[in-house]
Amino acid sequence: MINTRGDTGAEAAASGPAKLPLGKRIARRLVRLSMLLGIGYVFWAVSLYFMQDSILFPRSMTGAPLPDAVIPKQVQRLWSAGKTGERGGTEAWLINAALPNPDGSPSPLVVFFHGNAELIDDQLELAQVYSLMGLHVLLVE
Repeated sequence: MINTRGDTGAEAAASGPAKLPLGKRIARRLVRLSMLLGIGYVFWAVSLYFMQDSILFPRSMTGAPLPDAVIPKQVQRLWSAGKTGERGGTEAWLINAALPNPDGSPSPLVVFFHGNAELIDDQLELAQVYSLMGLHVLLVE
């Protein structure tokens, strides 16, 4: 059998596969690249799904809480009620203002919430600065 170039079938097979036009080669490469990117995106999304708890709440980065003996005397430790009504809920620390207001009015209260991977124990120095400025500070866990 003779093809359009005048070769017989054996000669055409010996010369190797015919080259695709440039447009089709580019299209195939784009399809392969799109598939590779799609597979990578799916892998990334599945990984994020299974790791989202440790990303949002990095418990491993949190330090140890201060021992009770190290907590200063001016800190009033407050506890919200647990499910059974006993101590064991959420802890908060109240630090009263070190200086009263000159006019005798009550001092303002700063309510401070810390970020992820932090404890209220880490914010004690900052709370003492506010206290020296004449502000009450409530650190909530």
